[in-house]
Amino acid sequence: EFQKGCQVHFRTSVNRIRQNFSLVPLDMRLLFDTSIESLVSLDSDLEEFNDTVAVLRDTFPGLKGWIEWWIKDSIAHLIFPVHSRMSQDLSSHTPNTSNPVESHHSLLHHGSGKNHDPLSGIHQIYLHVNKQKVHYDGIVGMCCL
Repeated sequence: EFQKGCQVHFRTSVNRIRQNFSLVPLDMRLLFDTSIESLVSLDSDLEEFNDTVAVLRDTFPGLKGWIEWWIKDSIAHLIFPVHSRMSQDLSSHTPNTSNPVESHHSLLHHGSGKNHDPLSGIHQIYLHVNKQKVHYDGIVGMCCL
């Protein structure tokens, strides 16, 4: 209910597949692109999502494993809005560009910086943690309105 996947990772995977002409022939690229946009659209309902998956499976048989991986229950709810377990309101207030582990690492690195002596580094992390607490309290406050 509070997990959201990284659109950047999905888009990177899409681009890698899209550039392989044996998987997505040049003359089929528009259909592929339109289908991907349909999968990630906030306006797609479950029937449209399933129809789009069927089109991708039928039109691009070389993508079967790739498609199956992304639509697994454990993955689909993180990427595709129609399968999201997160409320639409909360989702609109959380980034689409990071996953929790990467985000945590990035925030820690951002908070502590580089080339500090130990005491200065600890102080920077303390300031960073306080700033993150304000953000967290804001999100929790939104969830409980």
